[in-house]
Amino acid sequence: SRKVDPPPTVSPPLHLPLGPRRRRRMGRSESRRRSRSGSRRKIKRGRESGTINTWNTEKQFGFVSCTTSNRADLFLHAEYFEDLDDRNKVKTRGLRRGDKVAFIVEEAQAGKKSAQAVDAEIIETIKRSPSNSKSRSRSRSRS
Repeated sequence: SRKVDPPPTVSPPLHLPLGPRRRRRMGRSESRRRSRSGSRRKIKRGRESGTINTWNTEKQFGFVSCTTSNRADLFLHAEYFEDLDDRNKVKTRGLRRGDKVAFIVEEAQAGKKSAQAVDAEIIETIKRSPSNSKSRSRSRSRS
């Protein structure tokens, strides 16, 4: 009697999205192929919206206060922005308190302190000063 090996297990093709975590791991070429159609001011169906509460530009993360439901602040990282233009803006300029974002809530997993806002997009940013400087004017002296 001859033994027959079981057929090899087949993993799903890489081009099929497997939820928000899968999309974040895509290579640059795949993410650029996705459609960017749609209004940037409207919140897509099934998404929550919130306001940036705190943001650490150096570490590229912050917390969002959810405005559509009564829940604790959500963790948000710059990598969680799907649109490459939004992601680049967030990584280089950061976000400020009051900026509005839309996102999908991912509940806290083992070892995490709070739920996360994933698949995020910028809805509205607060007006920034024309200066790139974050410090006081150099012409003013400190006493």
